[in-house]
This record gives sequence, structure tokens and C-alpha cells, in this order.
Amino acid sequence: MLDNFEHLLDGVELVANILQAAPGVKILATSRERLHLHEEQIYPIQGLAFPDWEAPADAADYTAVQLFLQSARRIQPHFELTADDIPDLTHICRLVEGMPLGIELAAAWVDTLALADIAAEIRRSLDLLATEVRNIPARHRNMRAVFDTSWQRLNEAERQVLARLSILRGGFTRQAAQRITGASLRGLGKLTSKSHLQYDRDRDRYQIHELLRQYGAEKLAENGAEEMAARDRHSAYYTDLLHQREGALKSAEQRTVITAIKTEIENMRAAWDWAVAQGQVQYVAQALESLGQFYEWYGRYQEGEAACRAALRVVDEAVEPRLRVKMLSWLATFCYSLVQIEEARNLRDQSLDLLDSPPLIDQDTRAERAAILLGLGQVVAFGTITPQAIQETIQLYEQSLALYEALHDRWGMAKVMIAFVKDGRELRDAETIEQWWLQVKEVDRWGM
Repeated sequence: MLDNFEHLLDGVELVANILQAAPGVKILATSRERLHLHEEQIYPIQGLAFPDWEAPADAADYTAVQLFLQSARRIQPHFELTADDIPDLTHICRLVEGMPLGIELAAAWVDTLALADIAAEIRRSLDLLATEVRNIPARHRNMRAVFDTSWQRLNEAERQVLARLSILRGGFTRQAAQRITGASLRGLGKLTSKSHLQYDRDRDRYQIHELLRQYGAEKLAENGAEEMAARDRHSAYYTDLLHQREGALKSAEQRTVITAIKTEIENMRAAWDWAVAQGQVQYVAQALESLGQFYEWYGRYQEGEAACRAALRVVDEAVEPRLRVKMLSWLATFCYSLVQIEEARNLRDQSLDLLDSPPLIDQDTRAERAAILLGLGQVVAFGTITPQAIQETIQLYEQSLALYEALHDRWGMAKVMIAFVKDGRELRDAETIEQWWLQVKEVDRWGM
């Protein structure tokens, strides 16, 4: 057996010669880098199994959790896992992605830190993952040493690409990597063969281990200008991707597109946050509609509210009045869904005031107005049902519907009709509700 053979690759021809001279010989070699021999048979070694959500009932059955407990009890013999500990422990296992060395190094801190603090420190820096145990190889005493060794084996171009890849979250496609980092297909292949990347054939996506991503991010941060440029490319790419999905989100492809956005949501959220932090309003504008649809679809109202409030601070009413109207409208949508009814009404009123002021008064803002009137109708319908409220709600819905009809916007028409049917039991008689519901089905048949 040849262990850690990546350090001896200069002598790999000896292995080939042995295999050729003695066909019956089998050599087992562990290596972070492929040997690239014709006789080589690859058996990838993955991390231990860990929960993919925070508090599963069977958390103790996962091998990553079991290794943590075993390692922790070497430090504290009576260490026991409580129900309150499970979310933090599963978080630690996810942060190190089941890497045995990472789990052991994290568990070494149980006599000093609470599990929540261990997780927080790992998120902040790799430096926590270190030990002073004397009788293990120096290269295994801390995660930084492990990655330093691997980093030194890369050429300058590979280091540059790997550092830029650290911006990407939750996996990425080949197209994203090439556009954002300038990586070639061959370059991605080399990083994969050296175990810095993993390729998931079923999903057609690359992954980078979270700890290695942190290490790469530190390397990228050493060159501030390079980091800024890479993050700008990342933000431009993913906000444009959201913009490209906007039309399909209002079609029969909606479920498929929403699922695709969910796959990329970590990158898309990071792209949005960077655009907001840098005041890159053009990227915010590209992403707004699709990101809003995603948050609304999955009921992630608090995330949507926070994203809109942050963006409003950089969208100047005087410079981007139309974008600000859309932002206020989406914020009102999330506030309504969070039962912040008065806030939702105030935001809708602000939006209408802005539409009726220069320079928007002379522009075609029917789409924005239709969305605001629909939202106002929902707000009024939410309150106490009185004859006056009924009449106001009906008028608001009908005004919104008329605008969507004039725009030939079947998606918008359906949204008004569905809202009307939902609130209709309090607003109109059963016969009218049935007529509206038939219209909803007809719009859906057109290809919503």
C-alpha cells in the first residue's frame, strides 16, 4: 500500500513498471491527485454521511455524528448529546462536509467551547480546526496545513482559478465557472483530478468542499482588486441569469424554472447582496422580479422583505423612480404575507404617489399600477368586511384586471382573478364567483 502518494508522483513510473513486470501484483495507493496511469482504477473517497438539515430525529445514526461523539468523548468521557445540541452538531458536520479530520479537529474543542460557538468559529476561520496532539503527522494537525500542502502543488493559473471559485456557493455549472473565473474546461478537469473540485454527473454541477472554499476565499482576499473584479463578474452573471428566467416564470414552465432557481439560490442571493452593497443598481434591477417570484413561491417572505429593504437604501427615488416603485411593490407583497397589513398599505400608497409624480406621470406604468391596485385590493379585503370595504375591493380588483387586460398580460389577469375568487365569498354572490373561477381556468389554459 502506498499512502499519501500525491507527494511521490514524480516517481509514478516506478509503479507502472512494477505493474508491467508483475501482472499479478495489485497496488493500493491513496492520493489526493490522480496518478494518470493507464492501469489506474479510481475509487473516490467521500466524507462521512451527515444530516442535510438541522435537527433530524435520527441524527445519531449518521456516521459523521458518531465520529464527532467518539472524538468528543476522548476529551470529555461523559460528553452527551442533548436535543438542543443536535442543530449545532449537524451544522458542524455540514460545515466540514463529513471530512473525518475536520470532525476530529472540531470535536477537540468540546472542553472549551459550546457546540454553537464551535460552528460559529469554523464559519469565521479555518484556524479553529487545529490540534496540539504530538503523535500525528504535522500535516494533519490543522486544516490549514492540509490545504497549504495541496495549494503548493498547484501552478499559478490553477491557484488563480481556485481562489476565484471560492466566490461560488452551493455548487456551480461549467458555464458559470468559465464566465466568472476564466477557467478552461481543461483547467476544471485538472482541479477535479487533484480533488479540489468534485463533479456531479447526475446534476451536471461542480462542487468545492466548504473548508477549501474558505481557504480559497482567504487567498482571493489577499488581492483586493482581484476579489472585487471576481465578485462583480459573479454578481453580473447570476443577476443576468435571473433576468433571463423572468418570462418563463410567468408561463407553463414556472415550476421547472423555480426549481432551477432553487438550485442556484445561494449564488443568486450572494449576487444580490453584493450588488446592493456596491450600489450596482443595474444588477438589482435585473434580479428583482425573478427573485421576488422565487421568495413568494416558496413562502420565504422574511428573506424577501429583508432583501427589498436592503436594496431600497441604494435605489434613489430621483435616479431610479420606476425601479423604486417595483421595489416598494414587492416589499408590500412580503409585508402583506407576513400580516404587516398597515405597512403593506402604506407601501402601496407610496408606490401610487410615486407613479403619479414626475417623471413617471408621463410614462406607461400600467403594469406597475395594476400590481399595486391588486395589492391594495388584497389589503382592503383582509380587514373588516363592510359594504364600503366590499365595494372598494371590487373596484380595485376590477381596475387592476382592466389594466392587465389592456396589456394582454394573462399572468397578471390570472393573479387578479385568483385573488378575487379567494376573497369572493365575502364580496359577491356564488354565481359571480363561479364565473370568475371559470375565467381563471381559461387563462390557465392559455398557458400561464
